[in-house]
Amino acid sequence: MGNYQHPGIYVQEIAIAPNIEPVAACLPLFIGHTEKSQDANGHPLPLGKRYSVSSLAEYEEHFGKGAPETLRVLLDGKGNIVNAHSYSPFYLYAAVHQYFANGGGQCEILSVGPYSRAPDASALKAAIRALPLNAAFTLVAIPDAVSLAELPQLQRKLLQYCAQQDYCLAILDVPYCNDQTREMTVNTFRHDIGQRGLQHGAAFMPWLETAAAGISGYVDLEIKYTPGVATAWNDFHKATKLQSHLLHKQLEASPAIRFNRMLPPSGSIMALFEANARKRNIWTTPNHTPIKEIISLSATIDNIIQESLNIHPTGKSINAIRRFDNALLMWGGHTLASNDSEWRYIAHLLTRGFVQASLRRFLDQQTFEKNDEATWSLVGHQCQDFLHTLWREGALVGDKPEQAFYVRIGLNQTMSTQDIAAGRIIVHVGIALLRPAEFIILKLHKVISAPDLKPAITRPGKPVNRVKIRAKTSPINVVIRQRQQPSPPSKPLPSEPVS
Repeated sequence: MGNYQHPGIYVQEIAIAPNIEPVAACLPLFIGHTEKSQDANGHPLPLGKRYSVSSLAEYEEHFGKGAPETLRVLLDGKGNIVNAHSYSPFYLYAAVHQYFANGGGQCEILSVGPYSRAPDASALKAAIRALPLNAAFTLVAIPDAVSLAELPQLQRKLLQYCAQQDYCLAILDVPYCNDQTREMTVNTFRHDIGQRGLQHGAAFMPWLETAAAGISGYVDLEIKYTPGVATAWNDFHKATKLQSHLLHKQLEASPAIRFNRMLPPSGSIMALFEANARKRNIWTTPNHTPIKEIISLSATIDNIIQESLNIHPTGKSINAIRRFDNALLMWGGHTLASNDSEWRYIAHLLTRGFVQASLRRFLDQQTFEKNDEATWSLVGHQCQDFLHTLWREGALVGDKPEQAFYVRIGLNQTMSTQDIAAGRIIVHVGIALLRPAEFIILKLHKVISAPDLKPAITRPGKPVNRVKIRAKTSPINVVIRQRQQPSPPSKPLPSEPVS
């Protein structure tokens, strides 16, 4: 206590324990090809370097614009235009455009190289393999992969990566389909996605039709002749120069023709989750949220179709985007592991990951603390305060705190004397996300400062070297016997003179 000699206002600072700082609620990562890749100084980014952007203008500054597009025109038997769509095998730029158009905030971009004839599957695989463990991003998408035959392998690799993280969800695009090919596409996707890491992935369909820039921006033209309205986009034939010129003029003079493009939904979906986490919270799903800058869908989803997407014997639920009145809404919040009650919902997965990542980062800050009762008390109280705040905000289920969460740490609770001797601090946390007192258990481990090692007194002639390890806060002494290598015979000591 200070010695206050004069009247006045005195400030006494009291040291308090640091609070647990939560990790970023939602940080998306987009992986794919870009026009360029450079930092704020204009220097090329190293391959595999992620870069954060907060707007489409900032993206274009560092990564450029989209790849050149081809205009695909459908003609009837008389040469009249039925429809026209733009196409490019590269979807990253369009996905990022949709992301910011739908209210997305800060995100990370990982460029795997410049545009070429088609996306590079090996470059995308290498990028996934090189992703670090427990990075800051929480949602991952690879929009360019939908153009590749290797799409299932890339999506499986992404699921396996996310399954190794505390807090990561793969947003997967179901391949393009229309009303005629929808059922076959869904069945093929469910078969090809495999069985590993399903709880860390969520799939969305159908594709989104968005307005393209206009006729002047295309570098190529493809024409398909059909006796009626075309229902597929493949097997286009190159037009002659004369046909291209005439058709170009016809398109320019046809304001009723829509120059649209079909896009995979991952960019828009990532925006909805990021905006929901930033403006509301992560323990709710942005269901029934309109998707902006979308004209229509590649396939129609009604109640019966959605039921077949949500419920399947394999548990591989697929989330739908549906039209209601004049709005196109995201309508589903399931992971691909819907048969598992703990992992069924995206919101529960993200909440669980958010809690685990936040607590783990707090434990990492205790690296240089002593593994004693004072540290255990600090960690336990801080974890309880953090979870209590989440419970009051509605993230955890229960009428009382003890129904919503618990924290356990200490000798003979979560740690043995051997753990303490090795410097391991272990925390068990239970959180209720579905029903009160039905806890999902998180086990957190961290190696911090080990206790002092004191050699025991040794006597000549003993065949073992005895090392006594005393845990400072434990009344139990642990003795480890180590086999000693035989030593060479020593010279006899001279006898003491007899007085």
